[in-house]
Amino acid sequence: MMLAKYHIQVMETLKACKDPAKAREFLAEVDLALVYSQISAQVQKMFSTAFKNDLDVLGQEAATLSDKQNATLSGVIVAAQAAISLYQLTIASDEEGLAGELTSAR
Repeated sequence: MMLAKYHIQVMETLKACKDPAKAREFLAEVDLALVYSQISAQVQKMFSTAFKNDLDVLGQEAATLSDKQNATLSGVIVAAQAAISLYQLTIASDEEGLAGELTSAR
């Protein structure tokens, strides 16, 4: 599956999600899929940045929903934002570790 299609699928699944805990479980699966896809760290960064931007837009859209729908979607968005922030930290940490290994190898 192309990464752009996967990105769309992830966003659609989150929009339909009604429970932040389920969203976190789903995003853990997304994380594993990305890790095992063997895409470069740069592509992972691009994916996570685009995902974070889409979550911001989704948050703005949530404000137009009824109170109950807004609360539900907002909980899912917060869970997703936390997961993507952790994912971005992991990518950055992995890159720093690789840079340190390359520096010490010289």
